[in-house]
Amino acid sequence: MAKLILLPEEIRLIKGLVKHTKFNDQQITAIFSHLDRNINPREIGSIRKGAPKYINAPTAAADEVNALLVRYRRLQGLARRIGVNPSADNDLRVEKAVELMKSAVTIYNNSTISFRTEIFIVNAIIAWTYAVHAYFYKHAIKPVYMENGVPKLTLEGEEKLWDLSECLKSAKHPLGSGEVNNLKYLLLLRHEIEHRLARDIDVSVQPKVQACAINFSAFCEKHFGEEYSLKHDLDFTIQFTKLTMDSKNLLNAGASVPGAVKTVNKLIEAEMSDADYNDPAYAFRVYVVPKTVNNPKKADQGVTYAAAGSEIEMAIKLVERPKHRAGEVIKMVQALGHPSALTQTQDSQRA
Repeated sequence: MAKLILLPEEIRLIKGLVKHTKFNDQQITAIFSHLDRNINPREIGSIRKGAPKYINAPTAAADEVNALLVRYRRLQGLARRIGVNPSADNDLRVEKAVELMKSAVTIYNNSTISFRTEIFIVNAIIAWTYAVHAYFYKHAIKPVYMENGVPKLTLEGEEKLWDLSECLKSAKHPLGSGEVNNLKYLLLLRHEIEHRLARDIDVSVQPKVQACAINFSAFCEKHFGEEYSLKHDLDFTIQFTKLTMDSKNLLNAGASVPGAVKTVNKLIEAEMSDADYNDPAYAFRVYVVPKTVNNPKKADQGVTYAAAGSEIEMAIKLVERPKHRAGEVIKMVQALGHPSALTQTQDSQRA
């Protein structure tokens, strides 16, 4: 076998792993070795010790090292899925959860499908159930229904695991109020559309669907590793209609709310505080501002993000008029000395 020679890019990444991680030589060797490429750990040790032939080689930055590890861990996941490496039950739960959410998002992004929100909700709820179960098992918590101190069993004799609603009742789940409210909303909406024909709900619940997917990706990345984040595979839907005030999606925003959604809005949002209602984890809403790019280096960017507190964000806030719910308007009028001028009707709805 010919003498193995490390490529300059590999040397740079190895030096980055030495500098930015606590990996030992054997662990670093494993990343760059395979059946047809057997690297001696002593070579990694030479790089670590600053051998003369490596001393002047550049060192990869921390973000480059992190990107390498994400790719490697995703490769490990692929090896488990095709049977090269055994897959533990909890790894399988997370992998299934991610695949289900990818399917949900892919279907939702397919504008040729008419009832994509319903399909998204069903798949997303199963994905979240797998993911929260995986979190519980990772922390030695058994999400099993009990009866008189004995686990309930399925028809196949397996322990019956909590559904997502039961998981959300547990004090041991790690979700914030925004994530919980979002999932409760989608669970209740699923229940409503199980028992009635829901028409054209896509536009009405789009912010909740978006928040659900973002929350899920962040949850998996935080608790199971960055390789499980959806951001490496999914970005934005390609839209062929310009976003203007005459766009179909903006015109639909003023249309009447479907009955199933109106029912869920009353049950979930009636008692919400403003903070909970405006929490991006509950419903993710964005402004889209057309922008002409003068910097040629940024000319190919389809989406430009403005940081919180930036001039763009402040300009939007100045243009956007504050919105008040019915209860707030009544309190404001009463504070002006007209206690009985207004009453809130049962039909009052939030925008």
